Amino acid sequence: MNLIRLIPASFILMLSLFSHAVLAESTADDRAQQATDTMIEELQLNGEQSTRVLELNKQTFSQIAELREADQSRFSKYRSLKKVVQERDRSMQEILSDAQYDTYLSSAKERRQQLKTYLKEQDN
Repeated sequence: MNLIRLIPASFILMLSLFSHAVLAESTADDRAQQATDTMIEELQLNGEQSTRVLELNKQTFSQIAELREADQSRFSKYRSLKKVVQERDRSMQEILSDAQYDTYLSSAKERRQQLKTYLKEQDN
């Protein structure tokens, strides 16, 4: 996977994760389980992949929860979140097959579009 494909994917996932974290009122572990359940279905993960993805999601959502509570500027939080998402993408690429990773990127792009539509509707 080249770097050009990873940057947009990271941004897409970052928006998705951040919006999910902001909108949901459940715990980081609950959100990680929900995200993993969706990924198991969408990506057809095997047992080992499911376990690894769940642990990665728990770690990621925990970091996002910490960022939400951090006493930092929005820009600083954004930069920190971007790093968390980039690391998650790198780890996800190691866990998933090439075909699964492509599907993962496509799903992230779709969620980003849904978020944009939702935010536009909220402005009206």
